[in-house]
Amino acid sequence: MKNLLKFIAVGLVVVGSNQWSRAGVNIVDDFIILNALGTGATFSGQNYYDVKRDASLVNPNFNGANLGTFNILSTDVTIGGNTFSAGGLLQLKGAELKTNSDNGDYQNGNNFGRLFYAVTAVGVNPSSFTTLNMSLTSEAWPNYTWANTATSVNLLQGLAVGSYKLTAYFETNGSYFTSSQQFYSINPDNNSGANYVATFAIVPEPSTGVLMGLGFAGLVTVRLFRKKS
Repeated sequence: MKNLLKFIAVGLVVVGSNQWSRAGVNIVDDFIILNALGTGATFSGQNYYDVKRDASLVNPNFNGANLGTFNILSTDVTIGGNTFSAGGLLQLKGAELKTNSDNGDYQNGNNFGRLFYAVTAVGVNPSSFTTLNMSLTSEAWPNYTWANTATSVNLLQGLAVGSYKLTAYFETNGSYFTSSQQFYSINPDNNSGANYVATFAIVPEPSTGVLMGLGFAGLVTVRLFRKKS
């Protein structure tokens, strides 16, 4: 009886180990899509930020990027012909994940691709993450692409003045077929547990006096220019 129980236990360990040790599906590359319209950003506007490989000559690297500095004006303000935009803009516009497979393993619409992200103050590790689900948009064994380009998240929502970081990582799973589709977990792309991090800052709303001063300075400059011309 003891030998039988030992055999069953070993069998369960082997099966469990097989579920977790398969490495047929691998994450090749992944991207975060951001629209960053602040000041002092490493890159401005909407970009695909390269997360995993950080080797693209076309896309900016996400890890370590400065996403910019943003003010918190509640509305656009125009004084003396100068318009001061409300808050700038920092939006999460989507994500993309690329995988490949071998050993006959594969992915299809029953698998998943996910981005996990969180915004916290610099120096504070996230206690939880928001999930952005992606759909399988290209399925041509052994290469697969997961994407979500139909989202628009205001990353500045509810934030006060301060320095912040956007932390992110990606997950997917693999599968193989033995009478039915079997699933297994693979290592997430999380920068070896450190996750990927980009930073940004929010500065105080300029006071009315400052804005009026800037507007007045602009008017004086225009008048001096007109006199010289």
